[in-house]
Amino acid sequence: MDGEAYTCPERTRGSYYSGPTRISLVNTQSGEIINTVRVTIRSVTESAGNRKEREDDRFDIPYLIKRDLYRVDALGRGREGKPKIIDLKDYNADGRALEFALFNAESCSDVAVQLIGYSTSKDQVVQYAFRSVTDRGDEKPWFWADNLFAHKPVSNGHWHYTMTFPGATCVFDYRYRSANEDFLTETSCGQ
Repeated sequence: MDGEAYTCPERTRGSYYSGPTRISLVNTQSGEIINTVRVTIRSVTESAGNRKEREDDRFDIPYLIKRDLYRVDALGRGREGKPKIIDLKDYNADGRALEFALFNAESCSDVAVQLIGYSTSKDQVVQYAFRSVTDRGDEKPWFWADNLFAHKPVSNGHWHYTMTFPGATCVFDYRYRSANEDFLTETSCGQ
């Protein structure tokens, strides 16, 4: 990658390891694993009127990348450096820096974000779910949000922003719900 321009997906990958990705909470006294979450990507394909969803638990974790979405403290040759993947911040506005974001750019206009953190009420590592305001309660939550932490919150735990994609302009509204430890989302798109 030295001196070469990144493609859009390389923004979140750089030079990377790829494979099944897990995040575990470990008791540092005993070495016992308390719990583990899988980093998964849900993909949807449609063909001949059939909609097929599948979860893939392979994820690309960068080990050398340009400073962009991941924190990189020291840059070396090619303006790349070692990213700090578990860069703890207070994303859910509870006053504690116990969460970190993973990024996945599939295109130039869309960067998916997954939030993982420590739940003090559950004493577990959790993936923060995203649920639509139109959910009736039986829909499966998703764990990747569109461009969420690329924008500043309008208030604690509330993000509201507009993005233009080829053929559409979308308005996103994300609100963190501490009682549920999830995000309630509303998205509207128009031409």
